[in-house]
Amino acid sequence: ALELLLDYLTGNLGSSLDQHAAASVARVVVAGGALAEPEDRAAASGGAGQNAGQIQSAANARAQLRGLDVFLTQLAASVPVDVMPGEGDPTNQALPQQPLHPCLFPEAARFAPATFAAATNPHDFSVGSCDFLGTSGQNVDNMRAYMDVSSSASAGEEAVKTNLASGAESLDLMASSLRWQHVAPSAPDTLACYPYKDRDPFYVAQSPHVYFAGNQPAFGARLVRDGETRTLLVSVPDFARTGVIAMVNVDTLECFPARFDAA
Repeated sequence: ALELLLDYLTGNLGSSLDQHAAASVARVVVAGGALAEPEDRAAASGGAGQNAGQIQSAANARAQLRGLDVFLTQLAASVPVDVMPGEGDPTNQALPQQPLHPCLFPEAARFAPATFAAATNPHDFSVGSCDFLGTSGQNVDNMRAYMDVSSSASAGEEAVKTNLASGAESLDLMASSLRWQHVAPSAPDTLACYPYKDRDPFYVAQSPHVYFAGNQPAFGARLVRDGETRTLLVSVPDFARTGVIAMVNVDTLECFPARFDAA
C-alpha cells in the first residue's frame, strides 16, 4: 500500500485523471506515527532471550528508519513534504511536540528546507491562501476517552462528508475543540503538555480554513460555519490500518478519501 501511495503521488500510477490529480498536489503532510513500533516486542521481554530480543528490536528500528528515509526522499523529490511527530515517535511526548531530529532522515534532509520539513505537533501552515492547523491526534484521542459527544451536527454546521461512526465521532470532538478555541482542552489534566507561564500555545485566536487530526479510526470530513468563517474538519485515518489518505482541495475546501490496498 505504501508503494502504491508513492507511485500515485509521484504521478506513476493510475489513469490520466489520477495523474492530473497527483500533479496538483501542493503538499503532503505526514500527521504523526511515521515511525512504527517494533513488531517483535514480545521477544524483548524476560529470560535468556532478553538480549536477543533487544538486538532484534534495534535491528527492526534501524530498518524502519532506513525505509522511512528512502520513502520520504523519493517523495520529497516530487512534492513538498512535512513530517509531524506523533505518539511514540522519538521526540518529547508532552505537547507541543518538537520536530523529529534531521539525523533520522539523512537522505531526505538534503531536500530541506525546499521540499522537506520536520514540523512540530500541533502544526500550522498555509498553502496559498488556505490556512491549515492540525495535530497528530493525541488531543482528539484524549478527548474521546473522557467525553461523550453526540454525533449529530449542530445547527451551525454543514455536513459535507462523513464516513463511519468513528470518523463522525472524531469530527464532533474536533468541532467542539474549534468552538472552544482550544486545540487541547483536556491538557494538562489528562493530556501531558509543556507548562507555559505567560501564554497558552493551544489557544486558537483565528479559525483556520482546514483543521485536521491524524491517526484517527476512520476518514471523515465536515464543513462547519461560524458566521462568515468556514472551516473544514478532517479526520485523517491511520494509513497503516486503513490504507486511506485524505485529499483536500484548497480552492473549494472539498475533501475526499483515496484508498490504496495492495490486496
